[in-house]
Amino acid sequence: MRDVAFAAFVLAGLITTLRFPFVGMLLWVWFSIMNPHQETFGFANAVPWNLIIAIVTISSWLISSEPKSPTSKFTTAMVVVLLAWTTLNTFFAVDPTWSWHYWNRAWKTLAMCILAGTLTTNKVRFQSLMWVVVLAIGYYGVKGGIFTFVTGGTNRVFGPPDSMLRDNNMLGLALVMTLPLFNYLRVTSDSKFIRSGLTASTVLTVAAILGTYSRAAYISLGVLAIAFWLRTKNRIAYAVFGVIVFVPLLAYMPSSFYERAESILHYNSDASFLERIDSWRVAYLYAMDHAPFGMGFYGMNLQRVWDIYHAGEMHAAHSIYFQILGEQGLVGLVLYLAIICLGLFNLASVISKTRNEASKDWLYHLGSMMQLSLIAFCVGGAAAPMDFFDLLFLWVLLSAALSKLASQSSRLPNFAETLRRDAQEIAAQIGP
Repeated sequence: MRDVAFAAFVLAGLITTLRFPFVGMLLWVWFSIMNPHQETFGFANAVPWNLIIAIVTISSWLISSEPKSPTSKFTTAMVVVLLAWTTLNTFFAVDPTWSWHYWNRAWKTLAMCILAGTLTTNKVRFQSLMWVVVLAIGYYGVKGGIFTFVTGGTNRVFGPPDSMLRDNNMLGLALVMTLPLFNYLRVTSDSKFIRSGLTASTVLTVAAILGTYSRAAYISLGVLAIAFWLRTKNRIAYAVFGVIVFVPLLAYMPSSFYERAESILHYNSDASFLERIDSWRVAYLYAMDHAPFGMGFYGMNLQRVWDIYHAGEMHAAHSIYFQILGEQGLVGLVLYLAIICLGLFNLASVISKTRNEASKDWLYHLGSMMQLSLIAFCVGGAAAPMDFFDLLFLWVLLSAALSKLASQSSRLPNFAETLRRDAQEIAAQIGP
């Protein structure tokens, strides 16, 4: 029954997509991030929904009157250049057959994000997209938070299998990135019910982050909390809210949680951290020896690469920066960092342009929260292997669309001001 209801919902969305391509784009983002079909256990689980949605959405978009040109040609061009470089680099990979499989996933992610940046052109569409992202990742936050409370925090929270969020570190970082969006939707909502639901979801998501036992997520969460507190105008209120949330949660967590968290302070003797140092060294040495190329997508997961530079079992890079360096080479790393900086710059521009304009208040809040989300990724990503995570490129390309909206004049003519100005001009002409 669940499979039938799920399939009927998706098919209804696909039919709507034929008339409104943006609906298909929302479905595409939902499936790419959440993999909702994995919550079914029958025929719906085996259907290639992502491919079907992509084909229908792109076809509908091409024949529609929707904009075909990206909002920011420069931002889009930078992403395309990165894709072109990874394509060229894959020909020189250690095992091209192995790397092409992951390249195939990466280019689909970038294509989806470019389309999202092209179609998301107004407030309603931005709001819809933010809700899809929050529901897609927040589902695992709420579910993981409940799981943490039920199990007493003794078992780790993991994401859905066969997805980018399967690993506890990846899920933890994705949840941290989503927290600012909970706040954005809360402050821009007029419904008490929705605001209360988002507040409760925030608490459960924080519990889920603690339950992932991901030290990268813990550090990212700490930086996010400090950055948010420094930026908010209601510092006392949020400090009180933070105490109310964190103190009971931390008191509830078992001793194994504290042992895991305390290992951050003793990283020099932590076996897991030392393994990461080894993986970073392997990535760096390979990139230097084969400059400007790298070992190819997920080359760090090939034992023969490790056998060249380090005796022992291979380990994932556990860092977006060293992962990109080792797999895409020096050129890939430069392009990757430039794209992140471009996204941060676009969002800073949005914040600057809308800071004191009431009519653009939603732009200011969204730009601020997306920027915090991107900062959280940059911090947590230093210890998590999720370089081509959907939200990173989605935020970068949406930041350009948001910046364009912020630059547009949204001030409508004020009738009273117009009458008063005309009256003053007439009085001046008549004289005293």
